[in-house]
Amino acid sequence: MIPQSADSIAGLFDQPAQAAVTNRDAVVQLYELLTECLTTPVLMPQLTSDSPDSQLLSRCWDFVDRIVAHSSVYVRGAAHFEGWNRF
Repeated sequence: MIPQSADSIAGLFDQPAQAAVTNRDAVVQLYELLTECLTTPVLMPQLTSDSPDSQLLSRCWDFVDRIVAHSSVYVRGAAHFEGWNRF
């Protein structure tokens, strides 16, 4: 959903992003994944930009909506931990 996070994901898990997000380690390191691969490198720069990419922000919020609505309380909890439930 957010290709701009692919390099960060690959770096965090030391493997291509597509493989990393389906790896069990992605769930174990969910908070790091969200902080180091989405919030810090992608979302926050857009929110503080004078000319944010509205399509990118829309994809980010769609992703956040999916996290908040996830069936796993652990995954939903990550969104609350990140403070995304306030947006």
